[in-house]
Amino acid sequence: MKKWISLLLAFCLLLPCAAVCENDVLNATDTASETDGEDAAPTPYQVRKYFEQSLLPQLFYEDQDHFLDFINENGFFALWQNFTEGSGFDPVYSPEDFSQAMIQKEDGTRIILAVLPVPEDTPLCSRIYFCLNPESGKKGCYSVEYDNLFDEQWFLCGWTEDNVHMSYGTTSALPAPTDPGYEAALQAETDKVLELLNAGLQPEAAEAPSADSAGN
Repeated sequence: MKKWISLLLAFCLLLPCAAVCENDVLNATDTASETDGEDAAPTPYQVRKYFEQSLLPQLFYEDQDHFLDFINENGFFALWQNFTEGSGFDPVYSPEDFSQAMIQKEDGTRIILAVLPVPEDTPLCSRIYFCLNPESGKKGCYSVEYDNLFDEQWFLCGWTEDNVHMSYGTTSALPAPTDPGYEAALQAETDKVLELLNAGLQPEAAEAPSADSAGN
């Protein structure tokens, strides 16, 4: 386990900063990049989007068991902090902005739910579900992504092992954790994720908004 953690953190620390700066990797542009040229430093938005939509799915699919064990033991902020500080970026967020929960479903599926800092731009994530069923071998990475192109909406999305981004249509924002309806809403969302995992459903025709279309 310790050897895997060292390799995991080394992977994060050795990720080339150039990859984060490339718009074709991030699928994002911003005013600073357009104004300052290709050598402009990546924005906090770009860094976070790369972390959520490229790094985390890749690490999960590389070694699901150890990834889930690491997150369960250390939390997502530890991974975020090592990635940002090791790559020379300001972490921006604090440990209180991240949380995680371990969910064990009746069919044996193990789910780590990552609750991320409140997203302010399309298509950053509010939550990511990392799912693994050791018996069936099924695994999946699903996210709830923010869309503020027109009106505030949320999309249930996911990534395949080939890093293909998929959309399963709109979903709802969860109530605050202190709200009496929070547990029921979270249960319903988790059940939907489990349904997608087990059924292998294909995405709906409508795609989730991209950062390009949002102009970010």
